Amino acid sequence: MSRHAVLYDLQRWRRNRLLLIGPAALCYGVGLLLLTTRPQDGAGTTWLLFGSILLAAAVALWARQHFTHLSVRGQDLQVRAGLVSKLIPLREVRRVRVATLGSVLTTPQRRRGLPGGARSRAAWLATEAVVIRLGDGIDMGRLRRVAGRRCVLEHDLVVPVVDAAGLAAEMDGARPAPATATRDQRRRKRR
Repeated sequence: MSRHAVLYDLQRWRRNRLLLIGPAALCYGVGLLLLTTRPQDGAGTTWLLFGSILLAAAVALWARQHFTHLSVRGQDLQVRAGLVSKLIPLREVRRVRVATLGSVLTTPQRRRGLPGGARSRAAWLATEAVVIRLGDGIDMGRLRRVAGRRCVLEHDLVVPVVDAAGLAAEMDGARPAPATATRDQRRRKRR
């Protein structure tokens, strides 16, 4: 079982980690300096508090990117975001394909959910994603809460992952074979 990390969260962590960790280290340095030189003043504690808030935000982003993934577990697809997860039975999956986000997000309303500015959106539109068509037996509201609004479009789960083709191949290999109609059943349908 391999985990396929979601690119939205990886990109958010990579873009913001230095913006959070650098100032947090600076706040800790200034706070410790003020605590040693002027311990009776409360300014050192305030700097340490700001540093702790920045560090907590960095840890939250790191945990989100580390614990958000899609994986095949036996006969199910696990969609995990942090501590919550949703299992989708592979028998409820109608179709799995790999496509660029630009070919799936065809309307301006759908493209609004992409992160970043105009240049970043153009790069996102060229990114490959796994597109999973789901059956009617799936609770789309719960799936939307777990995967996020930008990943659930009508009856499709559209997720850019690290290895979209690999995940699609794993899902195709684990999906149960569709029931084939017998010769008599096909004749009855034709009549």
